Amino acid sequence: MLARNCGRLAGGILTLLLLLPGGAVQAAEGQVGGKVLPVGRYHYNYPHEIPGDYVFRTSRIFSHWELQHADGRSLVPADGLPPKAGEGFNDEAVATLVGELLAGGEELREQYTLAVSTPVNLRNLYATSSFGRLLGERVLGELQRAGVGVIDVRKTPALLISQRQGEYGLSRDMDELPFILDAQAVLVGTYIATPRRVVVELRVLRNRDGRILTSVSRDFDMDGEIAMLLADESVPPRAATPVRVQAYE
Repeated sequence: MLARNCGRLAGGILTLLLLLPGGAVQAAEGQVGGKVLPVGRYHYNYPHEIPGDYVFRTSRIFSHWELQHADGRSLVPADGLPPKAGEGFNDEAVATLVGELLAGGEELREQYTLAVSTPVNLRNLYATSSFGRLLGERVLGELQRAGVGVIDVRKTPALLISQRQGEYGLSRDMDELPFILDAQAVLVGTYIATPRRVVVELRVLRNRDGRILTSVSRDFDMDGEIAMLLADESVPPRAATPVRVQAYE
């Protein structure tokens, strides 16, 4: 009986060593007394100190999505060279993006009024995040500053006044918004995230036939700020309300 139990224990230890990324010895490597623990080709960054002799013990397998969206932790390449924070997604980069967009469609300034939609995840065209919403806000502002006629689709016909909170001119409640917009074209966009970058595609579509008037793409470096903006990505809990965009000449 004792021999059988010892055999089972040895087998269990061997199985654990095989299941661990790179084996238990490798899993205990990394920064001794630091915060980085290898998981496959990535490092799982814990917010607390990890003893140098720590061995990763769990049957739980984390997906890359879970590692990216875990509170207080981040997914960084195993080469130890995460992108520098603050590079890429800033006012200058967005201004350059809009400048390239307009260079491919000079007639937009003179002939079109644009509505700007929220960029969505390329994998799911109903999913978006704070990153998509903020990108849409910045692009809308840059288009206006570049001389393009743009409308804000969230503008309420009347000013909404709350006795305790204040005055509101924007809404996403269709009971407070018109069902027809006066615009000849719509700016649409998609993004897709990787551990190192976020790839953004923007294009302007003519409403009457869906023709692409101009398009542009740009890669933003993944950093802590972008990861935080992507973390709340979700799909609407109910179907969206269609709003007609007039397709006049």
